[in-house]
Amino acid sequence: ALPILSACQLTAIESEAFHAMEKLNHVYLNHNKLSVLSSNAFYNLSQIVLNFAENNIQVIPKKLLDGISGYSIINLSHNPLACTCANMEFLTWLQQNKERSEEH
Repeated sequence: ALPILSACQLTAIESEAFHAMEKLNHVYLNHNKLSVLSSNAFYNLSQIVLNFAENNIQVIPKKLLDGISGYSIINLSHNPLACTCANMEFLTWLQQNKERSEEH
């Protein structure tokens, strides 16, 4: 399954938006206006590639990272990620999981 939601002017992803899609393996949400990601939008999905490139994302919720299991890859390139305390857990996660980022 390859949901391609690129360049759709999306501003948010709702809670449990992809929860029932167990066989989902790629989600293309690049080139949107996303600024907030629900911490459980992708909960319990494994071996998934999430493309969030070129949005307005500043903070990555730790629960979002905890909910994605298995070998998953996240592309967050070209987002204005904040280097603040709000992102401290994400930055720590990123250091420990460089292989799960497409920008490593």
